[in-house]
Amino acid sequence: MHKLLFLLLLTALVVVSGCVSETGDTILEFTDGEPTESGITIPTLNNTEPDANATNVTGELPENITHDLCAGKLCDDSISTCPDGTTVTCENECDPETGNCTSCIPECPEEEPCEITAEGCGECGKFDEEDCSCSIILYCDGNGVCEPSNGEWPDSPDCVGFDGCDDDNDCTQDTFNPNQQVCIHTDICCDDSDDCTVDFFNYTTDECEHSYVCCGDGECQPENGETEES
Repeated sequence: MHKLLFLLLLTALVVVSGCVSETGDTILEFTDGEPTESGITIPTLNNTEPDANATNVTGELPENITHDLCAGKLCDDSISTCPDGTTVTCENECDPETGNCTSCIPECPEEEPCEITAEGCGECGKFDEEDCSCSIILYCDGNGVCEPSNGEWPDSPDCVGFDGCDDDNDCTQDTFNPNQQVCIHTDICCDDSDDCTVDFFNYTTDECEHSYVCCGDGECQPENGETEES
């Protein structure tokens, strides 16, 4: 009974609204969100954009959402030691396309050219390319150092104003120390006033030595006339 009443009411609404074609077919025309002549209103659809963080029915992220491969990733600096011993660094960064760190190469500062050459050091100078310097070669005539032991005094220009090291003492050995630029007088007269010793100066040790040669020194010395009965 209720179904019959509903069908009759629906038919009346269709007839009143004029939704019947020339062939007699019923045509229902609705306007989105607006009431029709029959008084029936169709709900308006929600056309808002989808949430960018929401997933679709397949559980996948929307196409416009990408994952940051470098999020929270730190890259170590590259470190190098230059020929002069200094340490240089450069910063590496994360590649957003691969998520890998770059590998930069630190650049060493340009070295200033050395203004000294081996020829500039002269015959008595030694050229040090690493330190860009000249060092003096000792016992070389022309190095600016007076070296009498090298035979430079008194004729070499290196010894201008140098009086020599001879102290006119026969009991001293007179030498010159080129490093300290001083004369050295070594006592070479080693007489110890003992008739039973032979006194001599040992030039290897630069010291006086005394050897016993008399009877009673505890050594048998036939070359001195001693016998087993001595």
